[in-house]
Formats: sequence, structure tokens, C-alpha cells
Amino acid sequence: MAIIIQEQKKSINLFAIIIVAIILFVILLSVYFLFFASQPVIEIIVPAPLETAAEITKAQFDPAIVINSSEFRALRSYAGLPTVGSLGRSNPFISY
Repeated sequence: MAIIIQEQKKSINLFAIIIVAIILFVILLSVYFLFFASQPVIEIIVPAPLETAAEITKAQFDPAIVINSSEFRALRSYAGLPTVGSLGRSNPFISY
């Protein structure tokens, strides 16, 4: 009598193959969108105060005209110069 030994066929785990395929697809898709896809153009909208500031920077200013004007010469100082106040104790670490 002959003994017949047959090799058992290994079953393919279809679930594992599908999971690996999905993971590879997600990785490839993320690499494409991160590195190769064209970026959408972002429209820069300048706020109104910035437009006003741009107009102000275009204005011509001559300090000599301002200093020599009669309006500037008519200005008077109604407050004295600020004085140096108390700066604290000479040794802040001693007790009161």
C-alpha cells in the first residue's frame, strides 16, 4: 500500500490583501495631493485701512514747509517738560 501525502493549499487571506490595498491607496493619494497636485490660487483681498495707508505713503511731505508755516509757529506748549519721578527704593530687598 502506498501512502499518498498531499500538500495542503495555503488559503489566501483576502481580507488582509484588501486592507493592504486600501492603505497603499491612501498613502499614494496623500503623496500625490501633498507633492504633485497644483495648489489652488488664493486671492489676496487687501483690507480698506491698508489701502488708505498705501495712499498716505504716496503723499509728498516736506518738513521745511511745515516748520516754516505760520500755523506751526503759532503753536504754544501749555505743559512743562516731564520730570523724572520716584524710581523706587535704593535697595528693594530691605524690609519696610
